[in-house]
Amino acid sequence: MTSYPRPVPAVLSHIMKCVVVAMAGVLAFESLMPAAEAVSLNNIDKVVHAVAYFGLAYCIAAGWRKSSLWFVFFVSAAFGAAMEAGQGLMDMGRSASPWDQLANTVGAAFACLAWVMLIKIYRRFWAGS
Repeated sequence: MTSYPRPVPAVLSHIMKCVVVAMAGVLAFESLMPAAEAVSLNNIDKVVHAVAYFGLAYCIAAGWRKSSLWFVFFVSAAFGAAMEAGQGLMDMGRSASPWDQLANTVGAAFACLAWVMLIKIYRRFWAGS
C-alpha cells in the first residue's frame, strides 16, 4: 500500500485523534480487566476483536490522514499485540491468544483496505483524478 492522503477535513481529523485515544483506552480497559469482570462473548469473540480493531485502524487513518496506511496497519496491529501480551503477562485469569491477535490484525487490514477503496472512489468521482 502506498501513502494515500485521505480526504478528511482538518477539524474532523482532530476529532478522530480524540476518538482514537478514547478507543485505545476502552480497548485497553476491556482487554486487561480481570477475567471475572470481563464481558463473556463466547462464539462471537473473534468477530468483536476484528470489528474493534477495524474501528481503531479506521479512526487512526482518519486522524493521521497524511500517514502511510502501512503505518496505520502496524500501529493498530502492534496495539493489539501489546494488549494480548499484557493479558499473558498479568495474572488476572486471562491469557494471550494468537487467534485474538489474528482477528485484531485482520480487522486492521480490512480498515486499511477500506480506506484504499474509499480513496479510489473519491478520486474517481469527486476529485476528478
